[in-house]
Amino acid sequence: MIKKIKGLIGKKIELADQTLAANKRQVTKALAELNCDCKWKKNGKNEVVTYQYQGGFFEITLQPTVFNVLLSFYYLAETEVDYLQSVRYLCNNLNTYTDGPCFVYSSNEKKGNINVHLIYNVLLDDDRAKDILAKAMADIFGWRNLFIQRFEALVEKQKQEKEKDVEYKALSVSQKQFMIREHEMSHNKTLEKPRESPINGITMTQWLETAFQLQGIVPSELMVITEKIEVLKDREVLSNFNLSTSIIENGNFARNFATLQLTFFLMAEPDRRRYATFILQKVDQIEEALYYRITVTLLPLNAETKESIFVRNLMPQLSTAIVAHDLRNNDKQVAEFKYMWQDAIDKISKGEKDKLTDEQRFVASITFQDAAEYLYRGRQLFNANRKYEAIMWLENGFHYLFLNYLKLNKEDKENFYEICFMLGFCYDDLQLYQRAFYYLNFTMGLNNITYTKEYVNCLTHSKDFRVFNYIDALLEELINNYQTNNSDEEAEEMPPHINDFMLFLYRRKAYALIDQEQYKEAKNMLESLIEIPLCSEFAQEELNYLQKIMDKQDKKEEIKQQNK
Repeated sequence: MIKKIKGLIGKKIELADQTLAANKRQVTKALAELNCDCKWKKNGKNEVVTYQYQGGFFEITLQPTVFNVLLSFYYLAETEVDYLQSVRYLCNNLNTYTDGPCFVYSSNEKKGNINVHLIYNVLLDDDRAKDILAKAMADIFGWRNLFIQRFEALVEKQKQEKEKDVEYKALSVSQKQFMIREHEMSHNKTLEKPRESPINGITMTQWLETAFQLQGIVPSELMVITEKIEVLKDREVLSNFNLSTSIIENGNFARNFATLQLTFFLMAEPDRRRYATFILQKVDQIEEALYYRITVTLLPLNAETKESIFVRNLMPQLSTAIVAHDLRNNDKQVAEFKYMWQDAIDKISKGEKDKLTDEQRFVASITFQDAAEYLYRGRQLFNANRKYEAIMWLENGFHYLFLNYLKLNKEDKENFYEICFMLGFCYDDLQLYQRAFYYLNFTMGLNNITYTKEYVNCLTHSKDFRVFNYIDALLEELINNYQTNNSDEEAEEMPPHINDFMLFLYRRKAYALIDQEQYKEAKNMLESLIEIPLCSEFAQEELNYLQKIMDKQDKKEEIKQQNK
């Protein structure tokens, strides 16, 4: 028994020992013990072995500089190209749940079909190579069976609904990954470290985390360029550096312009320096706040072969927003909220609900006072069109309600969805569409036209191809709800707000068709909309824009013909 336990525990794995030669020795021995006939071949610097196991065709790839081995199981499923959307959706969906295998698919142009494969990164050791490989392949067979079962159910549902694109009903992969991270953050009973509030100003790390979704930022040097040049290297100072201090002093604009050049690295890549440029510009000044614009350019990484697929990291990224520096101190703002909160409670206790302001009704309906304070300030900033700052307050409130969702009453839940809408709107405004989709997804299925409009806007702004199927589904539902089955009877008259919503959908679809370069279809739709008074101005402007695009295309084609 002791020997068996020792065999299960094994010795400590030293990654330095996992060379290509060691991996090849372990794989060869393990496959022999599993009674597999294997064939080795060279693929550049890599070693590749192919074999069959329990009726499945497997391949293992060994790489010189990688400790793990890559276990691949090819052709676990095959289907017609018509079901590409279903394959993509299911692969994306299952990949968010697996902690090992990764589903991928490829197309066979000759046969006109789609093939699905599984890839698994496996770390071996001398004592357990056979057991590790056997377990990994058993897992793969299990995932294969699950994929086939779910795919067949999905295809059957697709046939019943006559809907080819099932993916538009679900989140994109990146959106799901972000949702998972958010749920991981909310597993704690309390927020041990809430997201930074803007009370003490906006910091550089805060901006990089929000705008570019970078994690584990460690600043190493900052060059502040104003009338003079100052270089800062103290990490604690850099981590808490308030951006407004480079342009605002003693409650006034000290200058119209400032440039900051930041050098930093990520904890996951301590040997790789990254660079960002912050430009601050004076915008406006009112009694209670100083408005200025922050524009940040994140410089691209140097292209390396192993990272060539991460296009986002190899291109400069830009983020800009107008923010404000509050001239009221924090104590004054907290006192304002507490007075407003207590006044609302007093009025409610006296039965004077009709005397509540809109803001008082909003905060008084929130069970958790800490959340109410965040949401009160966040809503103020949202209504003042200060989207970036609103996010920081609203997200703190979101997490309080998110953690306690099952305890919320009806009014709390309505406020929760309103917060999700505001956050989605803010992120859409900042062109951070993946985060916008995450929050807006909470509002789906509520039959709220305002929320649905913003979701359609986000699909349109992000040039998401799913916008067409989503709009068509909404239009079909609306039309079916306001027409009768008897052709001899007149359809039910459509309420004005529903008619307005339908026209909004038509305008958005026309706009999206132009963005997706479906010019002919866009032109036909715009020519129809120009006859509708509420759409005529929009349709005319878009037709003019479309004509300019088509003229440019004609000119390019003419030049091309002349150069032949």
